[in-house]
Amino acid sequence: MKPQLPMMLQGAARQGRSHEPTKPVTVPSMKAYWDAYDRTLTRISEEQPQSMGDLKKILDEFEPPSSGEAFFPGGADETLADALDRAGWSISYGEGDYVWVGTSRTGEMVSHVEGDLYRGDVTLPRNHH
Repeated sequence: MKPQLPMMLQGAARQGRSHEPTKPVTVPSMKAYWDAYDRTLTRISEEQPQSMGDLKKILDEFEPPSSGEAFFPGGADETLADALDRAGWSISYGEGDYVWVGTSRTGEMVSHVEGDLYRGDVTLPRNHH
């Protein structure tokens, strides 16, 4: 499966698919990507969303949902869990730093599984009958 470009880079990649004479394509630099990543985390820290709906609005501006209700990639020194912690959420880690459950000050829970975010605690063991 071919990896998908982050949303902010997809528009530039689509420009090169036209059947018209090709124009030079300007692809945003990796610096632009990481600047947008950092701005997203800063926004979460500053705006302090306390619901999945409010958190999703911020995250969807950076990257569209994947398998869950929202998505935010890892791979940086600063993480979504760090930003939510600064925004007043408590984070309970499951497996490593890629599976966790965040609980807001209002009691809303959000599960993070390898970048995908789900409403509630989806990490609970399920009964298989």
